Amino acid sequence: MARRASDPVPITRPAVLAVAGDDEFYFLVELCRQEGIRERIHLYNLDGRDGLADKLEALAEADGFVGVTALGVMLDAEGTVADEVADRVTRTIASVFDPSTGEGSATGCPLPRPQRSSVFVAEECLEDMCLCPAPVQNDAAMPCVAAYLECIAHLIQDSTVGQASKRRVYAYLASREEPGLRIGQAAYAGHWHFEDPVWDPLKTFLHDLAAE
Repeated sequence: MARRASDPVPITRPAVLAVAGDDEFYFLVELCRQEGIRERIHLYNLDGRDGLADKLEALAEADGFVGVTALGVMLDAEGTVADEVADRVTRTIASVFDPSTGEGSATGCPLPRPQRSSVFVAEECLEDMCLCPAPVQNDAAMPCVAAYLECIAHLIQDSTVGQASKRRVYAYLASREEPGLRIGQAAYAGHWHFEDPVWDPLKTFLHDLAAE
């Protein structure tokens, strides 16, 4: 089994950002690099949204976590209300790190608690956000992407919102000079136009997380 995308332990950076999967990890590596805060944020791949409390506990027991001053979690709303998802994640963080809840590590020892914690929940999935910048929306390939998706619609059954978004973004990436890129690789290639205002809320969250 391939090692999941994650910064190596021990943790040596003052902030940790937990993300849902490989695409988010590599995408954020490049965005943080361009924003000049890569050396302040340790990225951690949760490898899925399920079992968040257990995964945060495992993260808290990693070498170097005791020196972490800020913890962030980034997820998308997955078709639900973003504020409700953010509230659930915030309560999960509290249940793992707040001694008053009676929770703690499996050994019974208190877990190191970061000074700050924050949650970023996007209304849209990352795939949809990537297609939001004006240069992408106005790209000559987008009508072809729409036509392709309409053409194959009758072949697809039981498609979720997330699956539809993946088809759309990868149809767009197939039109680039180097087809077949994953979302994170496309970030390295400059396809997601990080200068566009659509990314401002995420940038603000990242800079707040990285702040001393």
